[in-house]
Amino acid sequence: YGVSNVIHSIDQFQGSYNFTLLLQDNYTFRGEFYDISGTISTFLIDTPVTIDYFGPDIYARFNTHDHSINPELSSISFNITDFTGIDKYWFNTSITGYWEVSDNLYTFFFNDPIISEGFKNIKLISNDTQGYNSELIFRLNLDKTLPGFSEISTNGIIISDILEINATVTEDSDYDLSFVFKHNSSGSIISNIDYTMLMITQDKWSITLDSSQIPDGYYDIILTAIDFAGNSNSTTIEDIYFDNAFPVVTGYEENIFVDSENIYNNTIYDELYFNDQEYILISAFDQAFDGFDWSPINPTIATQQGIKNITMYYTNTLAWYNLSISGTLDYDQFIYEIIGYNGNSDVQDIKGIQQIRIGDYWVEEFEIILDGTSILLKIDEKYRYLLSSQNSDKIKAQLYKSFESYNVLLEYNLSNNKWELKSPGLNYFNISQYLNLTEGNEFLFWFKIEDGVGNLLYSHDIKGIYDNLITQVPFDSNVFEWSLGTDSVGLGIIVFGSDDYLDSTIQVNISSVLPTSMGEVDVERIMIYGSNDTNTWEYIGRAYYSGEESLWNYFWDGDMLGAKDQLPPENYFLRSYVFDKAGNYLDWSGHYSGTFSFENETDGTSGIDIRFVDAVANQGSSYIKVISDLDGHDKVLEAYDGSNAGRNQINHNFNAQTSGSIEWWWRTTTTLGGSSLIFIGDGAGPYLTMGEGNFKYYNGITSIPLQVYSVNKWYHIRVDFETGISGYEGLSADRWHVYIDGVHYGDFVFRDSTDLTYVDTIVFYNGYWASSGYYIYYDGFGESWDPTYTIGQNKYEFVTSPVKTYDYTQIQLLTDLVFGDVLKYNSTAFQNEQDIKGTITNFFDSVNMWDVVSQYYNPLEKVWIPMATDSATILSNGSYSITWDIDKDSAFKASMYDFSYGYLPMQAVAIQNSDLWGSWAMFDSSGEWKPIIISDTGSNLDISIYRFNESLGWELDSSLSIESEISSISNQVFKLWDLNKDNIYEIIRISSAQIDVIYLDSNSNWAIKENVTGLSGYTYITFDIEYDGNSANTVFVAVQEDSLGVISLWKYSFDTDYSLTYLGDETTPTNFIPTSVRIVNYFSASDRKAILVGGLIKDSYYSQLFEYNINLELKNILHDGLLGEILVIEYDEINGADSIILGIERLAIGKMDAVIS
Repeated sequence: YGVSNVIHSIDQFQGSYNFTLLLQDNYTFRGEFYDISGTISTFLIDTPVTIDYFGPDIYARFNTHDHSINPELSSISFNITDFTGIDKYWFNTSITGYWEVSDNLYTFFFNDPIISEGFKNIKLISNDTQGYNSELIFRLNLDKTLPGFSEISTNGIIISDILEINATVTEDSDYDLSFVFKHNSSGSIISNIDYTMLMITQDKWSITLDSSQIPDGYYDIILTAIDFAGNSNSTTIEDIYFDNAFPVVTGYEENIFVDSENIYNNTIYDELYFNDQEYILISAFDQAFDGFDWSPINPTIATQQGIKNITMYYTNTLAWYNLSISGTLDYDQFIYEIIGYNGNSDVQDIKGIQQIRIGDYWVEEFEIILDGTSILLKIDEKYRYLLSSQNSDKIKAQLYKSFESYNVLLEYNLSNNKWELKSPGLNYFNISQYLNLTEGNEFLFWFKIEDGVGNLLYSHDIKGIYDNLITQVPFDSNVFEWSLGTDSVGLGIIVFGSDDYLDSTIQVNISSVLPTSMGEVDVERIMIYGSNDTNTWEYIGRAYYSGEESLWNYFWDGDMLGAKDQLPPENYFLRSYVFDKAGNYLDWSGHYSGTFSFENETDGTSGIDIRFVDAVANQGSSYIKVISDLDGHDKVLEAYDGSNAGRNQINHNFNAQTSGSIEWWWRTTTTLGGSSLIFIGDGAGPYLTMGEGNFKYYNGITSIPLQVYSVNKWYHIRVDFETGISGYEGLSADRWHVYIDGVHYGDFVFRDSTDLTYVDTIVFYNGYWASSGYYIYYDGFGESWDPTYTIGQNKYEFVTSPVKTYDYTQIQLLTDLVFGDVLKYNSTAFQNEQDIKGTITNFFDSVNMWDVVSQYYNPLEKVWIPMATDSATILSNGSYSITWDIDKDSAFKASMYDFSYGYLPMQAVAIQNSDLWGSWAMFDSSGEWKPIIISDTGSNLDISIYRFNESLGWELDSSLSIESEISSISNQVFKLWDLNKDNIYEIIRISSAQIDVIYLDSNSNWAIKENVTGLSGYTYITFDIEYDGNSANTVFVAVQEDSLGVISLWKYSFDTDYSLTYLGDETTPTNFIPTSVRIVNYFSASDRKAILVGGLIKDSYYSQLFEYNINLELKNILHDGLLGEILVIEYDEINGADSIILGIERLAIGKMDAVIS
């Protein structure tokens, strides 16, 4: 303050200070006084002194420049503070509303309906308790008008991929624009998405977003604009359908047709063998959501189940090309950019590189890297030695080329709701119309599936392999073989119900089918059909490779046929279809096999150029030629009578025959003229005519009618003749007879009745009467003097094989030999003939049966071996006689000295009924293993336990053989198991409908607890039972099928009261039908717990073997594609190796095998 050097009575110290420099507050004061001695005195003013020279501090909590408000609804807030307190606050203009004050926060709520809209300058004035004033000036935009929407649109009502929303907002104030999606059916709101919002022009907005963020279905899009005054308005774009789901393909399939009939289908996976007549179908649909229907939008797409188009794309055939790279090869560089091939720089045409060569060396380890539009080749370091710059132009690649133009649109078939691949003008696809192919060529193809909104699904690349041929040499080699051989006229013999599977196994020998161009067996599938009359055919079954070279087998299960009362009749017909991988098949349709069937003759071959014709005489326009086919007959002779005055004559020559048969097919187009044939040798023999509406024979004097014929109908004719006294077919000398469609006529005399001793020519006269302009047809001439031909062979299409079938249980063969009879053998004699006689009866009570086959038993090889006997003589009364010359039976002679006994055992028929079950177990505290026999008495079970008596042998243990009434059920099987590990075994009975436990109760009587799972509506297929490791807990795993056909694995454990406690279940893989289960506690090298499940692949005869863990989780496929049905699974160590032993039923090929893997 200052210092005074004079004495003052008051105000000794005085000065001045600007208190406005202090902040507003309450203050106290302290003064310090210093004398010259350094003493300090302090003066205090403790009463607070208030310092306040300013008005209140006012802060707006909004933008004070053009802030928008709604004068009826909005509010504005201020922070107003002053140390001395606020006395008053007011606007400088009249505004209706009210204030709310909370601490320093002052909020004014507008409620002024009459104030004008627009911009308004307002001043807020406030004073404190000291009378000081402050003010805040601000400008408001008074806005009561809602934002407006116009020009609202989207890029469609069905949205896929990108959604575009356009809208114009009319609003003077600043505003926020937002939108949400409301799901129509659920009402759920989706707002958290990524999008781009741009103002194109003033207040014109464009919103773009990826619509896949929105789950598929119907939505309303709600646009909301809120201006800064708080005015809010919304508009709704209704019923926008979002569909970003790919089309769904349920199957790519190939249909195989024979004679316009769909025989079988293949599912297309990674490769397909193509021929020039492919039937490829795709099943696809587009999933609809929220009841979406294409019908009112696009009826065509609606009928196509939401699919717009399916396109097939394909490449050129796999070929070698020169590759061009960027730069040159370098020993220190392993990645190169491919910039061209064969001079073509468009590397995008390269679809797939399969192999690489540098110079003359193969590069087997390489990698193709796609880098944007660039294709990079990475070569393994081991080929560094090839990376010389001198080799830069010596790089070759085997690759596929594809072009966008290489495509074919599929057609939708409304009748089967499938897409079909077709070539123009055809009802199938001919790949040769698009590619120039040779056998074995490879190409890639794939499909693009597009739904109605443009969603695309591309299939994976599928390898196509061209295979348009299946070839048999000779063409008409008979593929059927018979274990029991044939009868004397060549009919195959099938016996149902014998104890040898092969007796009723149809065997197909494919050795006559040439291999593919790659040297592979060209047979993929063989299907067998049967018929009673050759008119109606039914599918019998599929033959599989038997394991023996060239032999495919189908076991024709007589037991199953008998149970269904479907055993075929004695005279039956079979046909086989032999297919390769492309569906080509050996086509014998229309072929009637004979000595001359014209199959190798070119269409149009005429006159003596025809192998059958040795001389010809045509008059007028008459001719004889080979044509392609006629009414079910392939390659036939056509003879035309083109002259009223003359005829067509042909001669067919052969070696002189004193007797024999010739058979053929004959047909004419007229009942006016006709055709005749005469057998010529050293005279004229049989003379047969088809003309003037009748078959006739000529007896040397006149023509005598036999039966009426119809025009344009094929007739099978057989003529037998005898010129001597050998009695051929029961004929006397100089006699002949004829069969017309199997109807016998004759015997007849020759035209020259006495002077014929041989026949060596047949003369055909086509058109002898005074008429012309008609045709005669011939097919399938078969001659008995042809050693490769059997009479009757051409009666049916070559594809048709007549057989004889018999029921083994109805056949009785009795021999005069009895036990102890001695068949003497003299090693010094030239012959050792043995006569074996007996009688035969069969189900048909007929002697029209196969030749008797005699067999002896070789005890060393443990097989029955046919004896080399003369053909059996079977008399009309059913007795037979066989002559066996041991000296001519070299196989028997070579082995008989090794036999340990000198008699021939006889075979016995096995027991057919399954009404006894037996095993061994412990049933009491003695710890003795005792045999148990369970017998089915018809309605109840009888349980018998046996024990061994040292004096009397085996006897019934009556104390353990008492049971309560336990009903027998169908298809029951039994398993002995010690459920509680108390050394007393229980019986688990399982049928397809229930699981029961039969146990010894406290009185040692057998009792039953039925349906221990407590379930109904399930079918039990197979099961296994095992202890859980070393514990006494018994685990039970069953395969169960529910009423909907869903198959699953179920795991249980047995309780002490024999109930099953459910532990879990797992649905088995699709198209897998379990047939066997095995629980293994210590599996593989890791000794892990495992459940092995074997089963058939649906609609096939191949099995798979799966490994599940103990929690029923599928872990491994142990075997994928094993021929046959897995019935038994065992696991053990064999010669130190962990081994799975599978019992395989291969009855389809007539076998039962064990396979060790």
